[in-house]
Amino acid sequence: MSKSKSPDDQPILEDQLGLGDDEVLVQDKAETPEVDELGLPPETEKKKMVDLRPWYKQPKTWAKVAGGAVVLGLLTTGGLIWYGRSQDAQTVSDQWQVVGESAERTTSEVSRSSYDSFDSAHQALVDMSNKLDDIRSKNKAHFLGDAKLIESFDNVLGSLKTYTDQAKDQANNIGRLSTSDLDSLKSSSTAAKLAVEDFQKSSSLTKSTSITGDFFLLNERFERLIKAHTDAEDTKKAAADAALSKEEQAKQDKADAEEAASRWTQAYIAGSVADMKKYMTAPFAKEYDFTQVTASWRSTNYPKTYRRVSTDKKSDSYEIVETVTFITKSDYTAENSYTTTYVFLITQDATSKKWLINSQRYQ
Repeated sequence: MSKSKSPDDQPILEDQLGLGDDEVLVQDKAETPEVDELGLPPETEKKKMVDLRPWYKQPKTWAKVAGGAVVLGLLTTGGLIWYGRSQDAQTVSDQWQVVGESAERTTSEVSRSSYDSFDSAHQALVDMSNKLDDIRSKNKAHFLGDAKLIESFDNVLGSLKTYTDQAKDQANNIGRLSTSDLDSLKSSSTAAKLAVEDFQKSSSLTKSTSITGDFFLLNERFERLIKAHTDAEDTKKAAADAALSKEEQAKQDKADAEEAASRWTQAYIAGSVADMKKYMTAPFAKEYDFTQVTASWRSTNYPKTYRRVSTDKKSDSYEIVETVTFITKSDYTAENSYTTTYVFLITQDATSKKWLINSQRYQ
């Protein structure tokens, strides 16, 4: 027969000890540990204490989980940043390659074109302008990407767009370009070239692709074509003039002299020094006071219209009389006008055979 257990032999349950989940600590020793002056078990006893709570209730478990979450978050964010920046870098590199190829095609077409056959050059500039618009419309930074690179890329595309559009418009009207038009195009090309150089210095992505310097010299190409055409026309005109009879030549000389005077006066009214000099002899251009053509000089008094009064042959020159109407303006009175009469002496250049203004005086 089995013996009945005494009360002392019965197991003591956790609930009978009054311990909660957060207080379940057991010791390797049966006796009560000694305590130090702060009421804490000695270090050797602390190390022997084991946390019997479930793992999901232990503080160390959640500390590890929180730390892991932070590391995972950092890794995820870093990965997204790397991905966004690498995608932006690749996009800019690819699109810059497209811009460089388009600029190269445009330069090639312009170099092959002639004054009388400029349609292909104009079309190449149109295509490049459209390409720049397309690239700019898609130039957006990826999530957590390199916004600074994208902004810098957009700025250089904008400078190239301004230059390309101006060249495109001039290529479509090359026969009517003036010196000021070409100077304006040169300014745009300089700004675009500096923008490209700054962008390539700041970005290592564009080292393998570069826009050649010839692309930024379209104004010089236009100017050479215009000069070559003008010289050719002058040559043909000189040949035609040589074939005219003396009477016909006299009529032609008079018309050329009158045209020179008219062209000069038109440029004078417009305030274009460069165009004025085209119809002046070198000595007259050196003597002339061009300050009267400046905007500051004309702030209250400026020429408005002109009229040719007479043309007379004087030996081997022509004396042409013109009247120029001026407008005076003031903040205190209404505008007034007055007329000044000028006498021009037009002579023929011995080399170019052009009729040019050699002097001007008041009548």
